[in-house]
Amino acid sequence: IYGGVPETIGGGGAVVNPFDIPALARALEELLYDDIAHARASAAARARARSFDAEALLERWLSIYGGR
Repeated sequence: IYGGVPETIGGGGAVVNPFDIPALARALEELLYDDIAHARASAAARARARSFDAEALLERWLSIYGGR
């Protein structure tokens, strides 16, 4: 897999082989010119970014490893 881990990117982008220029161009064109695909990817990326909020990470860490 090139360009990132699909589980990390989620629906907020595209994972393509960077050496496959036509595939990379198609992925970029879709996000640039398809308003629905762009809106979907943008919403997914914002939602994914919220999961990295310091408070959310602390809560998740405490739920796994316990409190103080």
